Amino acid sequence: MGSFERNDSPSNSSPATPPGCFIEDDPEAPQFRRQAHTFSHPSVKMRISFSEPQPLTNKGLEWWVEKALNHLSCHVVSTVKEESPHFWNVKGREALNAALNLKPNLHRAKNLILFLGDGEAKSPPPNPAHPPPIHTMPQDNPPNPRSQSKPQGTGPVRMSKVACFPGMGVSTVTAARILKGQMAGKPGEETVLTMETFPYLALSKTYNVDQQMPDSAGTGTAYHCGVKTNYGTLGLSAAARRYQCNTTFGNEVTSVLHRARMAGKSVGIVTTTRVQHASPAASYAHSANRHWYSDSDLPADAKQQGCLDVAYQLIRNTDINVILGGGRVYMLPKETRDPEYSNSFGDRSDKTNLIIEWLRNKRNAKYVWNKNDFDAVEADDTDYLMGLFEPKDTRYELERNPRTDPSLTEMVEKAIKILQKNPNGFYLFVED
Repeated sequence: MGSFERNDSPSNSSPATPPGCFIEDDPEAPQFRRQAHTFSHPSVKMRISFSEPQPLTNKGLEWWVEKALNHLSCHVVSTVKEESPHFWNVKGREALNAALNLKPNLHRAKNLILFLGDGEAKSPPPNPAHPPPIHTMPQDNPPNPRSQSKPQGTGPVRMSKVACFPGMGVSTVTAARILKGQMAGKPGEETVLTMETFPYLALSKTYNVDQQMPDSAGTGTAYHCGVKTNYGTLGLSAAARRYQCNTTFGNEVTSVLHRARMAGKSVGIVTTTRVQHASPAASYAHSANRHWYSDSDLPADAKQQGCLDVAYQLIRNTDINVILGGGRVYMLPKETRDPEYSNSFGDRSDKTNLIIEWLRNKRNAKYVWNKNDFDAVEADDTDYLMGLFEPKDTRYELERNPRTDPSLTEMVEKAIKILQKNPNGFYLFVED
């Protein structure tokens, strides 16, 4: 016979309930010898007892573990309040009232920040000995602003923030919710993620026109420009074809960043990748191939047909006030040595220093490549700032040297201080 039990009480204390479900003897199973294994978790201790056959058959160790895992749901210890129908009736009434009281937001935002948490995360891996908190709110389950919703007016508001979390499908969100709760010593299912308290939430269907599994070029074009496109193309409609330069012209689409600049707002890009990477590049570039980072990446026929590399379009297409991230190598000629790494050189074949070109004819413009110079930048006398802190992508947070490279938080704070000086407002794209 095999059995298992789950103890949801704090460690070093007696079980809250006796063992719950049992798996009865399988009549077809051969003679077993009993063994016991314990799997530990910061908030849940599970003991699986099973018998290993001699010799091991299909109903051996793997079978018992699978049986145990399939029955774990019946071992969650309920609380007293959860046993009362009144508890669930109240929660249902609160959810319905919150939905009924939610009013359309008709405000016109002066400032807009689009925050993208890309699937290529730059956060350090978790340390099992010191698990980091999942939430950023001071409370474990913060109040839901939906329940406090009031009718919205039509006047201007100071700032609007849009957060996009690629890869966060329903199952992923569920897993994150459970993990957050379990790390707080609870079963997990009842936990509320901070993003679930936002007053306005939506799901998006992410795909490329020509592929079911999208890439960040196609999805970037979708959320920057409102148009779905083909895999690997930037700032173009689906009429363009990847690698075919001549399909670029006439199929360009306009981004929110460009529209904001044309409306007189200041605009900026902050990323932990290279600033020429697909996610930020879709806001300013039109390219039949996301990987045409510099002119050295362009095929001969693309050059002859007049296509421009992504780095060149960064300084040419839209007048961007703040550009912070990585990507120095695509801005410098092949003959130019990197200022930080003596064995690294630029990547451009046209002998053009795009950093110098970007600084040309700009007032109160600064370029920095290290944290000391970055910290020295004063927002009051800076209208344009380009900071490229690595030849390509910036370092993962776990590997970042805080003495030489600013953090994402520091870059965002500096960008806002510079951009918010514009009385017409600003638009800022942030990617992590």
